[in-house]
Amino acid sequence: MIESETPLVEVPRGPQNPLLTVLGLLVYAFAGALTALWEILLVPLRYNTHLLWVSVPLAIATNIALPWLARMVNDTNWAGFVPVLTWTITVVYLLGSRPEGDVLVTAVPSDLKYVAYAMFFAGVISAVTFMARLSMRRRLPIATASVERSGSGIGGVR
Repeated sequence: MIESETPLVEVPRGPQNPLLTVLGLLVYAFAGALTALWEILLVPLRYNTHLLWVSVPLAIATNIALPWLARMVNDTNWAGFVPVLTWTITVVYLLGSRPEGDVLVTAVPSDLKYVAYAMFFAGVISAVTFMARLSMRRRLPIATASVERSGSGIGGVR
């Protein structure tokens, strides 16, 4: 029987104070809304006459980085949904028109709406896919208990 000399120690992860947890989630919610605003403002970005699709890879990157960071800091699966939810709500709100008739992304140049829709769908799909993969991942224990084996160790029936 092989036994480990070091005792099993639980390493605390994430903030222990609930106030810090709520404050961290508010920071991630604000970061999700701020990145959504920034990406919406980058939709009509052009170089000469060519439309640059900068907001699409930026939406993918931020919707992977923010949930990952929120989950790693708070050590809960649902913490990653906070920046994704605020990002989605902000993008949906900013893509629509205001009661005054103001819009950030117009449909008149037809290429702008394709960039805006691609940014929205790429951001949502990347966030949902990443969060699904992250929640399916199982945590490995820090140290495992030793298992006592009986028998000759050369195979055969026990």
